[in-house]
Amino acid sequence: MKKIISLFIAINCTAQLFAQGTFNVSSGTFINPGNGTDIVFNNVNFVNDGTLLQAPGATFKFAGSGTESISGSGADTIDHLLLAKSAGIDLALQSNIVVTSEVNFTSGLLDVGNNNVDLGTTAILNNESETSRAHSTGTTGYIQSTGTLNAPSSVNLGNLGAIITSPANLGATVIKRTFITYAPLSNSNIFRDYIITPTTDAGLNATFRFTYFDAELNGDNENVLDLVQSPDNGTTWNDVGFTTRDAVNNYVEKTGIDSFSTWTLTPPFTILATTMGPLNAYKENNSIDVNWQIYSEDNVKAYEIQRSTDGKNFVTIGELPANNSGDYTYPDNSPASGNNFYRLLIVDEDGSTKYSNIDMVNENSSLATISFYPNPVVDREVTLQLANVAKGNYQLVVFDNTGKQLYASVINYAGGSSVQTIYLPENISSGVYKVQLKNEGTIFNQSLLVK
Repeated sequence: MKKIISLFIAINCTAQLFAQGTFNVSSGTFINPGNGTDIVFNNVNFVNDGTLLQAPGATFKFAGSGTESISGSGADTIDHLLLAKSAGIDLALQSNIVVTSEVNFTSGLLDVGNNNVDLGTTAILNNESETSRAHSTGTTGYIQSTGTLNAPSSVNLGNLGAIITSPANLGATVIKRTFITYAPLSNSNIFRDYIITPTTDAGLNATFRFTYFDAELNGDNENVLDLVQSPDNGTTWNDVGFTTRDAVNNYVEKTGIDSFSTWTLTPPFTILATTMGPLNAYKENNSIDVNWQIYSEDNVKAYEIQRSTDGKNFVTIGELPANNSGDYTYPDNSPASGNNFYRLLIVDEDGSTKYSNIDMVNENSSLATISFYPNPVVDREVTLQLANVAKGNYQLVVFDNTGKQLYASVINYAGGSSVQTIYLPENISSGVYKVQLKNEGTIFNQSLLVK
C-alpha cells in the first residue's frame, strides 16, 4: 500500500526547514501541500523520488546563503516557486520541474543546468532582473511555455522575453528559452536563445522583439547586436539584422519575419564561411592590422577591407586581390580615434558578395584581448596571443558545436602582453570550435577553425 503524506498546514502559515540538510520524499510517497501553504527550504536541498503535486496557492520558497538543489527521480509539479537566495547564489535544478502559476524571482539565481522548466500554458516568470534571473551552467537546459497565438499583439508567452506580433494565426506555439553558445558563430552569441515552434510557420509577417539582460551579453557590444536565425537547430545561421535596437531597454526587434525557428543575438555578419577563418584586427605600433586566413578561395576575386566607427555604417578603406596566398594582412595606417570596427566584403568572380565577421579595436584603449594564430589551425599547434591581460590563473577550454568540452588546460599568466603555444589533442577533427579563456572575473571568447 502506498504511503500518502499530506501537509495540512493552516492557510498563510509557514513550514520552515532549517539549514543544512536534505528534505527527501521517498519513492511511492505523495506530498500535497494545501492552498496557502508556504514551505521554506533554508539552505536545504529537496530530493523528490516520489510525487509532489502542490495545490493552487501553495509556495515552495528557497532561501539562504548556500547553493541548494532540486533533484530526484519523482514528478515535481510546483504551483509557486519563490527564489529568495542570497545575491549571486544558485538554486540548481538537477531534475525537470513543472510550474503551474509562477517562478517568482526576488533574489538569487535559478541554474537550469541540463534540465527543463515547463511553464505549461498558465505559468510565468515573474520579477526577473539583472541580479535575480534564470541561467544555465549546462548545455541543454531550457525554460518552456506553450500557448495559442492567433493574430498576437505583443504577446510574451510565459514572460520568457520573446515578444511576438503578427496578423497571422500561428496556432499552438511552443517557445523554449535556452542558454547555448553556438560554435558556428565566429563571434560568440549572448547567453540567451529562443526556439520558437508555431503550428503555422509561413507567411507570418511577424514582428519579433528579443529581450535580454546585460548579464547575458557574453562580452558582446549590445550596440551592434543583430538577430540571427538558424533553420536547423544551430548548424547554419542567417544574419537577419535588426529594425530597432534599444541598449537602454535591452532588446533587438525585427519586423517582416515570415517564419520562426532558432534565434539568438550576436554582432553582425559573424557567420563563418566554410572557406575562411575569422577576421582578426589588432594594434601594431601606430596602425591596426587586419588579418584573415583563407584555405579555399575558389572564384574569389578580391577582398574589400571596410571600417566603421559605430559598427553599422561601413566604408571601404582598401582592397586586396585574391592571390591564393592563404594569409592576408592589411594595415590600417590611419585608424579613427576610439572604436574601429572592421569587416571584409568578399567579392566573387561572378560579382556576388558576402561579408566576414566583424572585429573591433579601440585605438585609444589598452583593453585586454586574446587572439589565435594561425586560424585555421594546422597540425594542432596554435599560438595564443594575449594583450593587456591581467595577471592570474586562467582556464582555457575548447568546446565542440554541441557544447561538449574537448580540451582544458590551466595558464598561470604573469600579466601584460605575450604569447602562449597551445597543442590541441591529437583526436580533434576538422571543424569550428568555441574557445573560452576565463578566471573568476573575466571571460574571453574566440572561435577556432581546425583544418
